[in-house]
Amino acid sequence: MGKKNQLDLFESAYGTIDISDDEWYIIRTNLRTLFKRSRRARRSSQVRLALQEIKRSDDRMLFEKHFIQGQKIDKIAIDNYYDESTVRTYIHRATKEFAAAYCDGLLIKPFVE
Repeated sequence: MGKKNQLDLFESAYGTIDISDDEWYIIRTNLRTLFKRSRRARRSSQVRLALQEIKRSDDRMLFEKHFIQGQKIDKIAIDNYYDESTVRTYIHRATKEFAAAYCDGLLIKPFVE
């Protein structure tokens, strides 16, 4: 079974299966803006709780470095001895988990029915 044909259990469970790539771009942009502009948001209990919902520790670490600490993907890749494509994959996976957990899915609610 190819990668495209596999059922994404996360997307099915959280109802994010129909969120397009363009809509995920909007969600990621909102996250970058939120964390870049607000120290209070970066330190909030809701953010901490949502971070705990990111299952894989490497995904969580790279998500924090990129979104909360504001590091660029190429720097993260070099510092952690990962391929840039691997960093992107880990951050993408973590973003889905974070968005579903943050404030009970607040970031994804506008994009799901």
